[in-house]
Parts: sequence; C-alpha cells; structure tokens
Amino acid sequence: MIAAVIGSICGLFALGIAPALITGNPRFLAAVPTLNVICFFLCGVFGWLLGGQLGPRLEGLFGEKNGYIIGGILSGLLPVLAVIAFGWYMAMHPANP
Repeated sequence: MIAAVIGSICGLFALGIAPALITGNPRFLAAVPTLNVICFFLCGVFGWLLGGQLGPRLEGLFGEKNGYIIGGILSGLLPVLAVIAFGWYMAMHPANP
C-alpha cells in the first residue's frame, strides 16, 4: 500500500518536475493536468504491483516489517523516476512543429 500512495502522489507531479527545474518556473508542475492525472493512476498501479513483488524479497534482508516498508518506498519511486526521466527527455528534446 505504501508503494501505491508514494507512486500516486509523486506521479501527479512527475511530468512537470524536469521542465520546472530547467526553467525555474513552478507553474510547469501543473502545465498538463490531463497527463498528470494519467500518471497519477499509472504510477499508483505500477507501484502497487512492484511493491507486492519487491516487499517479500526484501523481507529476508531487513525483517518482515522493515522489508515491506523499504520495498514499498522503492517500488513507489521506481515508476515515478521513469516518468521523471520521460519528462526530462521531452523537455530536452522538444517536438518540431
């Protein structure tokens, strides 16, 4: 569940992070609201699915409770980092009209 929460909330702003950092304008965080909502749902679902796979695997290293918490945090951040990388690529390579 931790992965879904982290993935959803961070995914809501993930596309706008790169343009906001490049330009220094925080308005880019909400520049494309439709795509932000799509990323909200996609990052939440993929974070939840990854968290269900990664949590039990980290259970042996960190213990039962800590393994699931660390697995959830990492699994929530993985899809968000992928969307941030995509946003960074799109900001650095704008489409030619």
